[in-house]
Amino acid sequence: MTASVHYKTYDIFNYDVIIVGAGPAGFAAAHAADKYGARTLLIDREENPDWKQCINDGYDCEKSGNNYTGQEYNHGFTSLISNSGIQIAANTFVSKIEKLKTGFSLKLVSRDEIKNIKCKSLVLGCGCRELVRENEIAENLGVPFDACTHRPIVDQNCMTMLDGVFCCGKAMHVNDPADYVSESGNIAGKAAAQWVAFKNQERNMLYNHNDLIPDERFFTDITANENFLYIVPQKININNHNKKTIVYFRSKNEMCNSILTVSLDGNEIYKRIYPFLRPPETERIELDIKNMDINQTSTINISLAPAVIH
Repeated sequence: MTASVHYKTYDIFNYDVIIVGAGPAGFAAAHAADKYGARTLLIDREENPDWKQCINDGYDCEKSGNNYTGQEYNHGFTSLISNSGIQIAANTFVSKIEKLKTGFSLKLVSRDEIKNIKCKSLVLGCGCRELVRENEIAENLGVPFDACTHRPIVDQNCMTMLDGVFCCGKAMHVNDPADYVSESGNIAGKAAAQWVAFKNQERNMLYNHNDLIPDERFFTDITANENFLYIVPQKININNHNKKTIVYFRSKNEMCNSILTVSLDGNEIYKRIYPFLRPPETERIELDIKNMDINQTSTINISLAPAVIH
């Protein structure tokens, strides 16, 4: 087994962004948050997170055609992490999280000690093995859950309905292909840094004002017809829709030659034909709604139906 890369252990007690879970989603979130100027801590129960077990393979298939296991993919992040400002709390459990007036307090338990630390934003990025525990954390914080995904309801920035709490990877929905795990981690980590930057604009984070996420959020729902197993995100923050929105979905049943249509206030804005859809396979679309007139009374509907072949 390849030797583990030396990480920077955590030595401060107040962070911008804390990520719980150092799998492919958590590593991607940490890298993104650090890249955009956030003081970042990554927490994992494993002693060597870069070689932690991951039951999936297929990482990086979409980008490069490689078929990495989760373990191999994680190890690819280690050079980025070791040369960054990210700090690591390995072999550490999160026993309690409390919402504060301006952030969150976490109680960390390791082999040697118990510590209390604080952060301004929190990213939940655990995988399958830790999912029950992570759902308990989210529920204890009062985060609303979706009845279909059995995970937190999120907006297009992977932020839950509790301000400052983000989730990604399998903490957000079941991902297949595995590439989408790290994609959502990147979205969540970057957005968490953007959220902190807006609240603390005197610090020199790497944004102009238009990139930041305002602390007031106003939502419109994304609804779907009966042919979907689920869609993610479930909501659009209309106070921050100045970029493309990625929507993940699964069909409820196997479908051949189906057409997906997205409408905004009854007007078609996106259409795509799928030769074949299967419930175990996650699909992904990008919606460019940044120049569209969306308000709290708007309706965004996604429908899936058999295509009419002429």
